Amino acid sequence: MITALAALILTAQTPADADTGHLRVPPEARAATARGDHVTAAAKTATALAACRAAEPEPAPCLDLMLALARSQTRAAQLVAAVATGREARATADRLENSNDPRRTRARVALAYPVELIGRRMEAEELQREALELARVHYPPGHRELVSIRYALGTNLYRQGRLEEAGIELRAAMAVVEAGAKVSEADLYGLVDALAVVLDEQRRFAEAEAMYRRSIALLEAASPADATSLSARTIALGKVLAQQERFTEAGAIFARALAIREAASQADPTSIGEALGLVGRNLNMQRRPGEAAVVLRQLVALYERTLPPDDSRLRVALNDLAGALWLIGRGAEADATMTRALDLCRRHCDPNGPAQPSAMSNYASILIEQNRYREAEKLLLETIALQERRAHTAEDRADLASDYGNYGVLLGRTNRPVEAEAALRKAVTLGDAAYPPGHPWAADLRGDLARILHKRWTSPAERRTLFRDAGRSALADLKGVELTSADGRGRIDGMRDLFTGQVAAAWDLSVRQ
Repeated sequence: MITALAALILTAQTPADADTGHLRVPPEARAATARGDHVTAAAKTATALAACRAAEPEPAPCLDLMLALARSQTRAAQLVAAVATGREARATADRLENSNDPRRTRARVALAYPVELIGRRMEAEELQREALELARVHYPPGHRELVSIRYALGTNLYRQGRLEEAGIELRAAMAVVEAGAKVSEADLYGLVDALAVVLDEQRRFAEAEAMYRRSIALLEAASPADATSLSARTIALGKVLAQQERFTEAGAIFARALAIREAASQADPTSIGEALGLVGRNLNMQRRPGEAAVVLRQLVALYERTLPPDDSRLRVALNDLAGALWLIGRGAEADATMTRALDLCRRHCDPNGPAQPSAMSNYASILIEQNRYREAEKLLLETIALQERRAHTAEDRADLASDYGNYGVLLGRTNRPVEAEAALRKAVTLGDAAYPPGHPWAADLRGDLARILHKRWTSPAERRTLFRDAGRSALADLKGVELTSADGRGRIDGMRDLFTGQVAAAWDLSVRQ
């Protein structure tokens, strides 16, 4: 989500001290604004505006006070009053003799913000677009007011879920800045950060990465640096790196975020926990389960001390720890940990949410590796039924693909190859739809299907293609792995059948031809 919008919009919408009307604002109101006492500023400005109305036969001489009052009322969260003042200011500005007076622009800006804050976003958008058209006439191309208006319009479109249009406006605002518009460091950070969030949600991860790195650099340059914002943006950067499957880089970034949060005075244990969880899960993604287990034990201990037992974060941490323990061969401990997570989930999870099927699926994986097939099958069928009811997003489809994949493996191990093939074909179809081309998890599903076809000694051409795809992915996954280490040797052993299977399929195909 885009955060901290108000500060940028309101500072950008405030006219410079050199504007002539600013001299009408009482000094005590300006002083109250400077110290953040916006209620007092609004009251003092309202008094000055009443005096102006009493002294002036026409409202035009009081327009600058109207604009100042609307801004102060917005800052003071007096939104209904701000909308009323803003409407009066716009009507007054539109009656000015000089049609090129920039206060016609500022009146729309001053009205748009409280209108948006009370939830009338379409009306605010109309005002912002009017302001933008007028600003092109009233200001030179590089003026900061153009940055402010485009930023406000872009964030409004973002809140309406119109990401593509939001990105266009935010990029246009950034182009004005890059062309030399004078904006403060705080305003620049807000714009860069908003653009990063929009790009992230559009899944344009490489571009989002560049913007997050820039927002982090701006935060680090501030004195003192805001540790909360810095760690949050560092985590966001780590997540877009992980989305690009750059797990080693992401792990270093998550570790940095953890260090920032641990060093912060009065650090919130749950914020430290979030960073610990990201570090642990990323180590699992790098297939470094031993290190992941160490970090995830710390996370579980932290959450046990600080969270109630029905908190979903504790269940997720137990789930992740069980997975890591299983991968390093600690089956009994993984079983106990997963049983606890699943018990908590059955008691506290929303049956229609993702947490319960995720816990059930992970436990089923552990049961399969312990050769407890009957228990695993019952759990997997229950999990698949739950997932089928909610498989709408790409993440849901990926989870369902994993469940069908596990079910197919189980059927293969219990000598039901025809059923196994059907389950694995569904898993591959779902996986290909949920993951980008070449994703290692999709390749793993293709490898499992190839093994079943090999067991049935059928479809040699398809079998060879599936083995080849899975083998290519497995080799790519070895990059950066020390091949003489236990992890490296284990991975090599695990992929041997992908290459022997490919050779066998090619031989079978040649014989049949």
